[in-house]
Amino acid sequence: MKTEKKGDLELFFEKNEWCQGGYAQDSKGFFVDESSPEAVSFCLLGGMIKAVKLKPGGVGMGAVAIALRRCIVHRKSDPSTLYADIASWNDCKGRTKEDVLAMCHKAGV
Repeated sequence: MKTEKKGDLELFFEKNEWCQGGYAQDSKGFFVDESSPEAVSFCLLGGMIKAVKLKPGGVGMGAVAIALRRCIVHRKSDPSTLYADIASWNDCKGRTKEDVLAMCHKAGV
């Protein structure tokens, strides 16, 4: 039986809470820097920074962002909008943590 290896970002969101509207929030719902020890929930970009960029020997945030964007953006768009496209997808009304986990899995990140 073949098992798929989960990516660092998918594993990160299985263990941490998710948020919208800012990179990270503390336990009271106030926005904080994603590197703050008080951060307990993260948006998709905040999670990328915390789980991928700051991880020694990681694949790099750019590669993760490109993989996500390929799954999120179904049209050819300007490469300069890479992170804006991910943030807009994350902050879309009705989005859930389960959607984020599914997108991380689909992108292989």
